[in-house]
Amino acid sequence: MGNAGEEVHELADVDLKQATLHTEEVVITRLTEEDVHRLSRDSLTIKSRAGWRLAMILFVQGCNQAGYGIDWAVIGGINALPALHTYFGFGYSGSTIGVINALMTIGTVCGAPFLGLADVIGRRGVNFAGNVIVIFAALLQAWSKNTEMFMAGR
Repeated sequence: MGNAGEEVHELADVDLKQATLHTEEVVITRLTEEDVHRLSRDSLTIKSRAGWRLAMILFVQGCNQAGYGIDWAVIGGINALPALHTYFGFGYSGSTIGVINALMTIGTVCGAPFLGLADVIGRRGVNFAGNVIVIFAALLQAWSKNTEMFMAGR
């Protein structure tokens, strides 16, 4: 077996019943790029398991992005309510409103380094921990008694 081209030709002509080679080696050499594309195209339909899983992953990510947008809309709308400003005791302009609006993005930036934990506890573990933190933060915002508590929940 000199070069790779000769090796492929020799493996393609091997009788699998008498071969000392592993079946996987022969199959891989017989598999062409067109075969891989055809198998990929045929296996990724919405009715296939892979297609269904991909659709569910995209749905969850879409819900995540919708929640992010809803948060911005709600916080933007709530900032216009006089009751919020009266309850928490801050004015209608200034850095407090800017910080309240920016805290979700600041939290995202601060949480990004912890994505490395996916190597330790896995992606599902990181997602679960993140969801627990989000639920705790939402409850903290809902039950906040002062501006600091509200900002901590953000």
